[in-house]
Amino acid sequence: MHAGNSPQCFPAVILAVAAGLTPASRGSAAVLAVPEDYPFISWAIADAVDGDEVVLAPGTYHEAIDFLGKAITLRSADPCDPEVVAATVLDALVFPYAIRCTSGEGAGTVLAGVTVTGSSLPDGGAMHNGDGSPTVAHCVFIANSSYGRGGAMYNGPGSSPTLIDCAFLANEANQGGALYNDAGSNPIVIGCLFSSNTTTYTGGAVHTEGGSPSFVECEFVLNDAHYGGALYSLPGGATTISNCRFSFNSSFGGGAINATGDALAIVGCGFTENFGAWGGGAIASTDADLQITRGFFAQNVALDGGALLEGGFARSTLLNCDFIDNVATSSGGAYSGIESSPTVMRCTFIRNVATAVTGGAVQTIFGDVTIDDSTFTGNRCGYAGGALAAGRAVVRGSTFTSNRARRFGGAVWILPGRFAILADTTVCGNVPDPIAGAWQDAGGTLVSDDCPPPGPDGTDP
Repeated sequence: MHAGNSPQCFPAVILAVAAGLTPASRGSAAVLAVPEDYPFISWAIADAVDGDEVVLAPGTYHEAIDFLGKAITLRSADPCDPEVVAATVLDALVFPYAIRCTSGEGAGTVLAGVTVTGSSLPDGGAMHNGDGSPTVAHCVFIANSSYGRGGAMYNGPGSSPTLIDCAFLANEANQGGALYNDAGSNPIVIGCLFSSNTTTYTGGAVHTEGGSPSFVECEFVLNDAHYGGALYSLPGGATTISNCRFSFNSSFGGGAINATGDALAIVGCGFTENFGAWGGGAIASTDADLQITRGFFAQNVALDGGALLEGGFARSTLLNCDFIDNVATSSGGAYSGIESSPTVMRCTFIRNVATAVTGGAVQTIFGDVTIDDSTFTGNRCGYAGGALAAGRAVVRGSTFTSNRARRFGGAVWILPGRFAILADTTVCGNVPDPIAGAWQDAGGTLVSDDCPPPGPDGTDP
């Protein structure tokens, strides 16, 4: 309903069954209507028992809501109708909290199909999950704020909610413009949209403090922070991001994602037109275990590392990724690493640019880079290493064509005192020269100013 690739809408009864409340366990569940049966939501919750549903008629409700540890559903008349969701509004106004789950609530506690807005609290502007792991589905959190953590939602230690098909719009905080996941919080976020959320410090949309959240088929767009325009992650957990899209996010470091010391697995995600002012147009990481598979990076911009910037002793793996038209105004048009030692396998680098200095596609300075079965075409830089500028490099089964450097090393530049090993690799048609610096052919490598003509079937000979 909210994210472009979100799952179908699930009515509340299906959510209850998914949470383990089978028809038998729900027994003679009651429907408590507000305001028909109860003038206030809190009165209906007080009377409800596990398995009951509290159903809200369209309207605006100025209340503070506490689920009191009950496995009940609080929902609009039709969580699957966006117009009904927009017309069913929770606004806490001056109350000390808007929605809270602090009594051990589990997945059987369901909030579905409402809009939450206008709340401003220190931890979780709209919803505080202190010791609860509810299910939140088809909800809109808009224009909430926190002068502390989690403009829309705070998830405390041990709180691991499931968020399905929700939209987080224009929320703001000091940390975690939409969500703040404290240490030990492991939320599951599916098919959600995070747009135009902001922070003054970390995680324009999401801040994770060492937990192990997972994000599946979510969209992050136009979020902004000082670090981690969309997502900021600290050590102590393992964040998983699958089939998500990041676009037009911005920050000082890590336009979309900033990770420090975390284990971060990214699978099947796209990063387009994100901006990292000093580094990592899409992702900036330090001492992180970064694993990216089937990633697509296009038109991201930063000072260093147009798409990715890594610092510390990171050992990232890039597998089956495409880097196209990314720009670094200094070095590393697609990737820049200082002491990191990345492994690049079956990746494509096309038309990436390091405007001023080195590494039109990839730059590594003090670490080791290993490149296998990858293609570098049409990359360029303002000084040396049109495609690759490296300290130590092992390159196997790869192709470098039509790359350009202004001074030397049209395809590859190896720093003075360092060396590279190339095997079964083709380096041709690069300007002004193929390779600058010390290197060794381990066999099967073709280095030429001109590329051989294609074979009769149009393939390389």
